This record gives sequence, C-alpha cells and structure tokens, in this order.
Amino acid sequence: MSNRWFGLVVAAIAVTPAIARQAPKTVTLNAVAAPLKVQLATLSKEYGVNLSASPEMNSEPVILRLKDVPLDVLKERLAKATSGRWDVEKDGFRLVADRAERNREFNRTQAIRAQKISESLKKKVEQLNQNPLRSASDADKMFGSGKNSVGLAIGGQGGAVRSNISGDPATRAIIRMVQVLGPNALASVEADERVVYATSPTRAQRALPGATQSAIAELLREHSLYVSAYSRAQAKKPKTAPDGVDEDKLKEMAELFGFEDQLEPKALDGTPAKILLVIKRSKLFGSVEVELLLVSNTGSILLRGSSNFDAGRGVFDFDDFEFDPATGSVKNKPEPPAPKDEVDFEVSLSELSKKRREFNMFDFEQPGQADKKIPDDLREAMLNPEKRDPLSFGESEALIQIAEKKNVNLVALLPDDVTGFSLGVSKGPMKAAAFLNQIKQSTEITTEGGWMVARPADPYLARTERTDRAALGQFIRAAQTKGVMTLDDLAAYALRNREPAETPAAMSYMTMFTPEAVQGGMGMGLSWETLRFFGTLPAPMRAQMKSGEVVPFGRLSPQQQQLAAALLFGPETRLALEADRKKRSVLPPMFEAMAPVIGKSLKTEPTEVMPMGILSGWGVQLSIQVEPCAKPTANSMFGNMTLGADELGMLKFFKESPQFQGMSAMMPSLGDVRVGTRTIYTFKFFATDDVCASYRINDNAIDQNSRPVNMNNLSSEFTNLIQQRMEMLKKLPFFDPSFFGRGSEPPQN
Repeated sequence: MSNRWFGLVVAAIAVTPAIARQAPKTVTLNAVAAPLKVQLATLSKEYGVNLSASPEMNSEPVILRLKDVPLDVLKERLAKATSGRWDVEKDGFRLVADRAERNREFNRTQAIRAQKISESLKKKVEQLNQNPLRSASDADKMFGSGKNSVGLAIGGQGGAVRSNISGDPATRAIIRMVQVLGPNALASVEADERVVYATSPTRAQRALPGATQSAIAELLREHSLYVSAYSRAQAKKPKTAPDGVDEDKLKEMAELFGFEDQLEPKALDGTPAKILLVIKRSKLFGSVEVELLLVSNTGSILLRGSSNFDAGRGVFDFDDFEFDPATGSVKNKPEPPAPKDEVDFEVSLSELSKKRREFNMFDFEQPGQADKKIPDDLREAMLNPEKRDPLSFGESEALIQIAEKKNVNLVALLPDDVTGFSLGVSKGPMKAAAFLNQIKQSTEITTEGGWMVARPADPYLARTERTDRAALGQFIRAAQTKGVMTLDDLAAYALRNREPAETPAAMSYMTMFTPEAVQGGMGMGLSWETLRFFGTLPAPMRAQMKSGEVVPFGRLSPQQQQLAAALLFGPETRLALEADRKKRSVLPPMFEAMAPVIGKSLKTEPTEVMPMGILSGWGVQLSIQVEPCAKPTANSMFGNMTLGADELGMLKFFKESPQFQGMSAMMPSLGDVRVGTRTIYTFKFFATDDVCASYRINDNAIDQNSRPVNMNNLSSEFTNLIQQRMEMLKKLPFFDPSFFGRGSEPPQN
C-alpha cells in the first residue's frame, strides 16, 4: 500500500468516529435550486459536519427536499446526481468529480450520437436504394419532366443549393462515403471542430479510405446522367412558373452569394485531381454536416455538395416539430400524454414564480402593453442569477411539491435546458404531470428506495452547456446600469460562456435585459470567437490595431493564437478570396456579415492554404467605422434593442413595401429614441495576402440621460444613412416582389 493511500485510510479511521459523534441522525430541509457550495454550507450547519465541494462543482445548481435523512444516505444520492465522489478530509468530507464516471458519461454521449447518426444514415441509404440513378430515364424522374426544376433546388446549409436527397449525385456520393467512414467517425467530431478527409491529404487533413473511391467513380457516372437530364428538363419547362421562384432573380442571387455553379448542374471540366470530405457538427440543430468537394488540378472547385445526418438533440430539435403538407405550416408536435400512474396536481407557485410565469416579453406586441414593465422584485431576482438561480422558480417548486406528494426525498441537478418549461405559453395553471413529462426529454428521473433523484440524461452535454451564473449576473447588471450593452462587457461574458443560443438559461435572461446579445443578425453578425478574441486584446494592442496595422500571429499570446486558429479553421470559418469579398460590397453591412461564404478556389479551404497551422508571418487587421444608432425609450418588441442604420433601413423597407404590409402592420411605431454611436469593428484574419476570414462585431454607446428625439426628427446624417441602406435592400434579388413567384400570366383575349 502506498504512503498516500495509507495516509487516507488512517485519516478516514480517525475522522469518521469524530464525525459520527457530532452528527445528528437526520436532517429535514426544503431548498430550491442554489449553488452546491451554498447548499453544502447549509447542510454543514444542520449535520454539524464540514461538507464542501471542489471548485469545478461548487456552482452546480442543486434542489433538495429532505425529511429525516441521515448524512451517509444523502451523500450517496448527492454523489449520484452530480457524478461525484466523496473524499475524506481531516475536518469532514469533500465532494469531487468522479473522473471514471465522467469518462463513462462522455463515452456514452459519443455512443448515443453514433447511434443517431447510424439511424439517419440507414434512412438515407434506404432512400438512395429506392431511387436508383442508373439510366437516363432514372435521371429524368429526379427532375420531373416539364416541371420547374430550379424550384426543387432551393435549400441546404451554408447557402448551398441542392435538390432532393435521392437525386443529387453529390449527396448520393456523400451517403456512400459515410457508409465507408462509419458513424463513429462523424460522432467523434465535436461542436467546435471541423475535420477534413482528403485524397493525398495535407498534414492538417486525414486520409480518405481507399474504399471511398468506388463512391467517387459512381458519382462521376451519375453526374453525367444528371447534367443531361437537367438540360432535357429545362427544354421542356414552361416559360412561366405560376407557383415557382423567379429563376432570373434566383440566378442573380446565386451569383451574389457565390453558388451559381451549383444552381445549374454542369459537366465536369476534366477529372478531379483531389477529393475532400469536410465534417462539422451544428451546435444548434444537433446534426452533422458533411460537405463533398471535387477539385481540379488548377485548384478550382469543380463540384460541391452537402448532406446532414441527425446526431441527436440540439438547442433546436426538429424532432419537436411536425410539417403539415396540406397547409405548408410547421407546428410543435403535441406533447405525449402523461403516464396514467403519474401523480398530478396544480403546482402551488410562490408569488415571485407566478410573476416569472406570467410576465411575457411578447406581451409588448399587444395593444395597450407598450408601458409594461418587469415587476421590481422579479427584476431584482433575475438581475442576480448567482443568488436566485434561473432554475429556482417554478422548476424547483414543482419538483419539491411532486416529491412531497409522493412522500419521497429529493436530490435534483437539472440541465439548464429545462429552464422555462415552468413558464409555458398560456397563463393557465401549471400541472405537475405535464411538467414532469416535459423535462423528461432531457432529464433522467429515478424513484426508488424512498428517493427521487433527477439528473441530466446527458450529464456531459449538460455540463458543457451550463451557464456561468456569476458571469451572467455581472453582464446583465452592467447593461442595466449603463443603459446599453457594451462590447467589452459582452466579450468578458463570452470568455466564460458559450453563446446565448447554445445556453437556454442565459437566453431567457438576455432576451429580457440585453436582447442585442441574442439578436444575431439584427445588426450584430455575432461571431462568439471574435468576441472572445476582442476580450483578450490589451489596450496597447487595440491601439495598434486601430491604426490599421496588421499584427502578426507570432506576436499574439497563446490564448489569442488559439482563438485566431478557431476563427480560421473552425466550423464557422469565413475564409474567402479578397476579390470575391469585394463583389459583395452591394450588400448592406449587416447582410454581408451574415451571408454565407462559398469559395470556388481550394485556397479558401484552410487545411489546404495553411497545412501547418496559422503562420506567424501573417496576422490580423482591424478596421473601424462609426455610425449613428438609436434605442427606443418606450417598452416595445424593440424596446431594449439598439438599432443601427441597417436595422432601421430594413424596418423602413418593410413599412413602405406593399408586399410586406402584413408584416409591417404587426410592427409597433418606435416613437422617441435616444441617439448614440455604433462603432463597427471588422477583423480580418489573413491566411495569405489575398485570402482572409472576415468578422464584424458592433459596440453601441448611448447616454441614457440624453434627451429623446422623435424618429421623424433624426439628424440628416442618420436619416440619409437609413435611406441608403433601404435602397441597398431594394436592389437585392430576394427582396424583389417577383422573387417568390411571378404569378400566372393574365389570359390573352
């Protein structure tokens, strides 16, 4: 026995009798969600024994309902709920992470992901086999003789245009290649990774298995059939498409965004010199996207295609929705009925939880609700999430009352994604069985031996998505004090958390207090990694960058280099040729920041142009632009948002365009606003002198004590800028009234 283990055994023998003499037999306690550190401090006083947790576990929000519970029994249940284990210390016990158990949880997450991908792959293979592409007649069936084939082609991720799953040769090739790679290869790709397989791989790529060559050979054969069938379909197609997309406008849009070569399938110009398969996982939709690139010997991309494979639950899960083909609408799937043997009753909510349930941001859109304000006590509680946990409202109260009804003890560690299940959309009563049924989507609940233990169904995922309550509190309080969200405050938050869309607990708070942080496209064009990079820049480096000087990667700190690498090599990379980027200058800045970047050159593939990683000789450049912005003084659906010329130009466009009258009728008048400045930071991370990844972030500054101005009395500079952005929108093909169908031609007399 080692000296270390011998010492622990001696300590345990010495401490345990002393603890037993001090500890009362049982404790009775009800406690809504609070940090584990707080709960253990309370339990230490109750038991008369020092109970503590390691720093990484201190902030876990634990819910308790105890009735005459001995310490040893509670310790066992707490360890189970938190994936922890107890260490004996000289003055008590310390709860630490159980590494072996957490490794098993990680492996289980990967296995579940692989199983979901396997099921998705099986369905795609079945569709592929049911729709063979062996002859010209097979290809003709894919398009449908005489139909608007272009109308079938809209869709896909990243702006890619694809036809139906079984007809697109590139998609069919991806399915066959994924069969060779196997589900585990896709499941192992994490949400912040981008993995590239290739024939003749660089040092930054992985080798494509030789067995995938047959899929490529089949692709080349099928593509030839596909191109011929497309030409025949185009010849038979009517000149007008009553219910289809205006093809001229679609082509114009394709040229603007760089996917015109995918809109109309064309014969390949020579034999591909290299094949790449790019794999990345969507954080929001729980799917893995696989993109196929065929490259010529001159480095141009001959053909590209993509396909998505379901990998389990994401922040937004399509399994929660259903499509009605009769109406074309998407709606929530009905909740399955609660189990008949489940206890059911109306949950008795505290006054604060009632307010949390009844207060709805979207009520601002209703007539007479413009001055609706958050109740003071609710505002105070929500502005301090580290003191009043986001899960401490209806979620905690419901679980404690359910445990009381069942006459069992309770230890619960809920995942953050159950936040808001107690809010509901209706103002009706909160039913216990329905609540339990909802949270079981992501929560494992076991009831046995007089105990109910609730823990995340996927503990590994729950830990990665847990919002840092202290950072959230600091961020939203700073915004309330300053009257506007600042870029420095958001960057400090970003360095400690995932982006709001990936963290449900933070999303509801930011929607209420700092909506700019979740606007995404509304003027922000948010890149979370860029925010983190900005947050690491010391004042001297910011000053240097503001002069427009390129700061070499070699002069960045290790943390900054890691963030730069994420922006260049990560799943959301925006690497593009500078020449192609200049073509997009017709886009309003907000749209350019959001628009997909589809490269036509192999130079836009980071693992090709930077096979050894980022080069110290290249670097990052910052450009700065300052524009006016405005923030409404009255509560409304835009009440907490800071709006720049881009957003106001879009609102003006919707208000004045006849085809959007239905939408504009729902938009409230902005009325009086406070005017400030928006500083737009555009970072360019260079891979070579003519290839870079560009990201934009905004910093809004508004004096909350400044005099309000009516929207009709803005300065001429601001008014002209809004008008300019609106005129830019008018020229974009997808805002043209004819884009979504010309309508039938009038009958000729």
